[in-house]
Amino acid sequence: MNNQNKKNEKDLSLGTSLIKTISEAGMKDTALNLAEVLNDKLLENIQNETFSKIPVIKSFYSLIKTGFAVRDYLFMKKLLLFISGCKDADDTFKKNIEDKSTNPEFQQKLGEELINALSMFDQVSKAEALCKIFIAYIKDEINYQQFSQYSYILQNIDLNNLIILREFYYSEKYHPQPGFYLSSHPDMLDSKHQVKQNWHLLQGFITVGLISLELGSTTKVSSSFPVPISFPGKLECNNFGGKFLQILDLLKLE
Repeated sequence: MNNQNKKNEKDLSLGTSLIKTISEAGMKDTALNLAEVLNDKLLENIQNETFSKIPVIKSFYSLIKTGFAVRDYLFMKKLLLFISGCKDADDTFKKNIEDKSTNPEFQQKLGEELINALSMFDQVSKAEALCKIFIAYIKDEINYQQFSQYSYILQNIDLNNLIILREFYYSEKYHPQPGFYLSSHPDMLDSKHQVKQNWHLLQGFITVGLISLELGSTTKVSSSFPVPISFPGKLECNNFGGKFLQILDLLKLE
């Protein structure tokens, strides 16, 4: 029986292993020191006995044991950031993920989507953003379609530009909240200046649906958000974009 269990563990897909890792009751204790792998000793730590017991790491390591390339290093870093964020989630998330992960189809489908997104990310910090979106989905704060859309958006935007999107939302509809900035980008504190210098970057958020473009009139973005030229329509905040920023802790909705 033990041999069969070991075989089943070995045969788990990477995606299924990820969901298994997140939903396991003992994951918190097993992954207690995940932060240690976020430094330059990742390659040493990944072969550590403690980390090798984590299902998804065990599955991944078996795939790349013939050679550990730079892309594998970066993927592993994103993977561990994601797991670490889930580890710190509240009890509602933990209960829901345990209940939902009893469904093998759920494990495979969602696990594969997460692995695919993590592998596509061109910025390591996107793994932390994906974790927040995943937690919101598991807690039923958003539906599966929204989760998939937000995951796709993360693959197609530059996280460094989110401060500009955030400032647009505040200037158009919401009231600024002191200290509400990307903690990993302290150089972006002067967001007003950033926005005025990089207003054109808002166009990228239109294509992914985080900003609405109302055609039929040619106006500046707004009186509180000056830009040097006019757009072929009016840029507006929308609930989809507001929810996205809220999940990422960049916006407080009224």
